Amino acid sequence: VEQISATGTVHPRQKTTERVIERSLGNFAGLSLPSSIPGPWVMQCCTGNGTQGLYYGWEAIVREDGDTTQVNLPLNRSAKSIDVDSYLPHQGRVVMRNKRARRVTVRIPGWVSASRVVCRVDGAPRAPEWNGRFLAFGDLVPGMEIEVDFPITESSNSYTVNAGTPDQQTFFCMFRGSTLVDITPRDESPLSYPLYRRDGMRTASAPSREATRFVADRLVRRW
Repeated sequence: VEQISATGTVHPRQKTTERVIERSLGNFAGLSLPSSIPGPWVMQCCTGNGTQGLYYGWEAIVREDGDTTQVNLPLNRSAKSIDVDSYLPHQGRVVMRNKRARRVTVRIPGWVSASRVVCRVDGAPRAPEWNGRFLAFGDLVPGMEIEVDFPITESSNSYTVNAGTPDQQTFFCMFRGSTLVDITPRDESPLSYPLYRRDGMRTASAPSREATRFVADRLVRRW
């Protein structure tokens, strides 16, 4: 394993090679390129702000207002009123188990054709009720299960970074639904940490496992 030399003055006990990768789990990188983190290093300001960003994304998956629950992102999340099981990006499928909501709205990603969305409530087909990109389900009672299915597709696009400069470079990105699953060209440096190597996300069957879910007693909207 090749080490990167530290810049500046390194004081005693500020440098270690003991279990570096294991002890770095949960950190946020200070800098990255589109396809890699070159010479991986971290800054604590990135880690502190990055974890807050993850929280805000998690919190916004489900929003509750009285007897109405709004699912903004088709991702796994448990709340007081509903449990959301997402099969993305493997399958275009979202299952919601109602606990106390009377009305549930679900945002459907823009790449999904509305005409190909199939809805069921407790296994019985239900005609989709659209409000913009949101599906609405009313007259719900606790224990009902809502299923939303749609075709999952892969698409590609190219993006240019540092346009008009000597560092200009074009990257080609492969998406499965909304998820970036591959990017080229690759950074082949042995000192770089590669990003978006996600062949495991391109299978047609979503993996599953049993887990204990957490439902927050309160939510933090402002830090």
